[in-house]
Amino acid sequence: MLIEQTLEQRTGMQLHGMVGALRQWQAHPPGQPLAPADLVGLLADAEWIHRENRKLTARLKAAKLKLPACVEDINYRHPRGLTKAALLDLSTSRWVAAHQTVILTGPTGLGKSYLACALAHKACRDGYTVAYRRVSRLFDELAPGPRRRHLPHRPPPPRQGPGPRPRRLRARTARRRRA
Repeated sequence: MLIEQTLEQRTGMQLHGMVGALRQWQAHPPGQPLAPADLVGLLADAEWIHRENRKLTARLKAAKLKLPACVEDINYRHPRGLTKAALLDLSTSRWVAAHQTVILTGPTGLGKSYLACALAHKACRDGYTVAYRRVSRLFDELAPGPRRRHLPHRPPPPRQGPGPRPRRLRARTARRRRA
Protein backbone atom coordinates (compact mmCIF):
# COMPACT_ATOMS: atom_id res chain seq x y z
CA MET A 1 0.00 0.00 0.00
CA LEU A 2 0.99 3.60 -0.44
CA ILE A 3 0.65 4.38 3.28
CA GLU A 4 3.11 1.61 4.22
CA GLN A 5 5.71 3.03 1.84
CA THR A 6 5.15 6.46 3.35
CA LEU A 7 5.62 5.06 6.86
CA GLU A 8 8.82 3.28 5.82
CA GLN A 9 10.16 6.47 4.26
CA ARG A 10 9.36 8.51 7.36
CA THR A 11 11.03 5.87 9.51
CA GLY A 12 14.09 6.07 7.26
CA MET A 13 14.08 9.83 7.76
CA GLN A 14 13.93 9.20 11.52
CA LEU A 15 10.56 10.91 11.92
CA HIS A 16 9.46 8.41 14.55
CA GLY A 17 6.97 10.74 16.25
CA MET A 18 5.22 11.38 12.96
CA VAL A 19 5.11 7.64 12.15
CA GLY A 20 3.65 6.84 15.57
CA ALA A 21 0.98 9.52 15.26
CA LEU A 22 0.04 8.37 11.77
CA ARG A 23 -0.23 4.75 12.91
CA GLN A 24 -2.38 5.84 15.85
CA TRP A 25 -4.55 7.95 13.57
CA GLN A 26 -4.99 4.96 11.22
CA ALA A 27 -5.92 2.61 14.08
CA HIS A 28 -8.45 5.03 15.60
CA PRO A 29 -9.66 7.43 12.91
CA PRO A 30 -11.62 10.42 14.22
CA GLY A 31 -15.38 10.57 13.74
CA GLN A 32 -15.05 13.59 11.46
CA PRO A 33 -12.66 13.65 8.53
CA LEU A 34 -9.60 15.86 8.99
CA ALA A 35 -8.59 18.44 6.44
CA PRO A 36 -5.15 17.74 4.94
CA ALA A 37 -3.69 20.84 6.60
CA ASP A 38 -5.01 19.68 9.98
CA LEU A 39 -3.51 16.21 9.51
CA VAL A 40 -0.13 17.68 8.56
CA GLY A 41 -0.28 19.96 11.61
CA LEU A 42 -1.16 17.00 13.84
CA LEU A 43 1.76 14.97 12.48
CA ALA A 44 4.21 17.87 12.80
CA ASP A 45 3.13 18.46 16.42
CA ALA A 46 3.56 14.76 17.20
CA GLU A 47 7.09 14.80 15.76
CA TRP A 48 8.03 17.95 17.70
CA ILE A 49 6.71 16.48 20.98
CA HIS A 50 8.56 13.22 20.33
CA ARG A 51 11.86 15.07 19.78
CA GLU A 52 11.42 17.29 22.83
CA ASN A 53 10.69 14.23 24.99
CA ARG A 54 13.85 12.52 23.70
CA LYS A 55 15.92 15.61 24.49
CA LEU A 56 14.45 15.81 27.99
CA THR A 57 15.14 12.13 28.60
CA ALA A 58 18.75 12.58 27.47
CA ARG A 59 19.24 15.65 29.71
CA LEU A 60 17.79 13.84 32.74
CA LYS A 61 19.96 10.79 32.11
CA ALA A 62 23.09 12.93 31.75
CA ALA A 63 22.26 14.85 34.95
CA LYS A 64 22.45 11.62 37.02
CA LEU A 65 20.00 12.90 39.61
CA LYS A 66 20.05 11.02 42.90
CA LEU A 67 16.27 11.17 43.46
CA PRO A 68 13.23 11.23 41.15
CA ALA A 69 11.95 14.57 42.47
CA CYS A 70 9.69 17.18 40.90
CA VAL A 71 8.99 20.71 42.02
CA GLU A 72 5.28 19.96 41.91
CA ASP A 73 5.75 17.22 44.55
CA ILE A 74 7.51 19.38 47.16
CA ASN A 75 5.84 19.33 50.56
CA TYR A 76 5.82 22.94 51.73
CA ARG A 77 4.70 22.00 55.26
CA HIS A 78 8.05 20.31 55.93
CA PRO A 79 10.06 22.62 58.25
CA ARG A 80 12.95 23.66 55.99
CA GLY A 81 13.02 27.36 56.68
CA LEU A 82 12.10 28.16 53.06
CA THR A 83 8.92 29.90 52.08
CA LYS A 84 6.66 28.64 49.35
CA ALA A 85 7.19 31.91 47.46
CA ALA A 86 10.99 31.41 47.49
CA LEU A 87 10.70 27.85 46.16
CA LEU A 88 8.21 28.89 43.50
CA ASP A 89 10.58 31.65 42.43
CA LEU A 90 13.44 29.13 42.20
CA SER A 91 11.21 26.79 40.18
CA THR A 92 10.95 29.37 37.39
CA SER A 93 14.64 28.68 36.53
CA ARG A 94 15.35 32.41 36.18
CA TRP A 95 18.39 31.86 38.39
CA VAL A 96 19.81 29.50 35.77
CA ALA A 97 19.23 31.98 32.96
CA ALA A 98 20.93 34.68 35.07
CA HIS A 99 23.97 32.38 35.65
CA GLN A 100 23.42 32.37 39.40
CA THR A 101 24.01 29.55 41.87
CA VAL A 102 21.71 28.06 44.47
CA ILE A 103 23.36 26.51 47.51
CA LEU A 104 21.20 24.50 49.88
CA THR A 105 22.51 24.13 53.43
CA GLY A 106 21.06 22.75 56.61
CA PRO A 107 21.09 19.82 59.01
CA THR A 108 20.92 16.19 57.95
CA GLY A 109 17.52 14.88 56.91
CA LEU A 110 16.10 18.25 55.95
CA GLY A 111 15.57 17.36 52.30
CA LYS A 112 18.36 19.32 50.65
CA SER A 113 19.08 16.58 48.10
CA TYR A 114 15.40 16.28 47.29
CA LEU A 115 15.08 20.02 46.70
CA ALA A 116 18.26 20.08 44.60
CA CYS A 117 16.99 17.19 42.46
CA ALA A 118 13.60 18.84 42.09
CA LEU A 119 15.16 22.13 40.95
CA ALA A 120 17.52 20.28 38.61
CA HIS A 121 14.62 18.30 37.14
CA LYS A 122 12.72 21.54 36.52
CA ALA A 123 15.78 23.10 34.88
CA CYS A 124 16.03 20.05 32.59
CA ARG A 125 12.37 20.45 31.66
CA ASP A 126 13.06 24.11 30.88
CA GLY A 127 15.78 23.06 28.42
CA TYR A 128 18.93 23.52 30.52
CA THR A 129 21.72 20.99 30.91
CA VAL A 130 22.30 19.95 34.52
CA ALA A 131 25.15 18.30 36.42
CA TYR A 132 24.20 17.02 39.88
CA ARG A 133 27.07 16.64 42.35
CA ARG A 134 27.33 16.29 46.10
CA VAL A 135 29.72 18.82 47.63
CA SER A 136 32.30 16.20 48.56
CA ARG A 137 32.37 14.86 44.98
CA LEU A 138 32.52 18.38 43.57
CA PHE A 139 35.50 19.23 45.79
CA ASP A 140 37.26 16.04 44.68
CA GLU A 141 36.75 17.00 41.04
CA LEU A 142 37.98 20.55 41.57
CA ALA A 143 40.94 19.68 43.80
CA PRO A 144 44.45 20.12 42.41
CA GLY A 145 46.94 17.29 42.48
CA PRO A 146 46.70 13.54 42.01
CA ARG A 147 42.95 13.38 42.74
CA ARG A 148 42.38 15.31 39.51
CA ARG A 149 43.29 12.33 37.33
CA HIS A 150 39.71 11.72 36.25
CA LEU A 151 39.35 15.15 34.59
CA PRO A 152 40.89 14.66 31.15
CA HIS A 153 39.73 18.05 29.85
CA ARG A 154 42.25 19.92 32.00
CA PRO A 155 45.81 20.31 30.73
CA PRO A 156 48.58 18.55 32.67
CA PRO A 157 50.47 20.67 35.19
CA PRO A 158 53.54 22.49 33.80
CA ARG A 159 56.90 20.78 34.15
CA GLN A 160 59.13 21.94 36.99
CA GLY A 161 62.83 22.56 36.40
CA PRO A 162 64.99 22.27 33.30
CA GLY A 163 64.58 18.48 32.80
CA PRO A 164 65.41 16.70 29.53
CA ARG A 165 64.20 18.10 26.25
CA PRO A 166 61.27 16.34 24.57
CA ARG A 167 62.25 13.50 22.24
CA ARG A 168 60.76 15.26 19.25
CA LEU A 169 63.30 18.05 19.51
CA ARG A 170 66.24 15.64 19.86
CA ALA A 171 65.17 13.73 16.75
CA ARG A 172 65.03 16.93 14.68
CA THR A 173 68.46 17.98 15.91
CA ALA A 174 69.95 14.62 14.96
CA ARG A 175 68.55 14.87 11.42
CA ARG A 176 70.05 18.30 10.91
CA ARG A 177 73.54 17.13 11.85
CA ARG A 178 73.48 14.29 9.35
CA ALA A 179 72.61 16.52 6.39
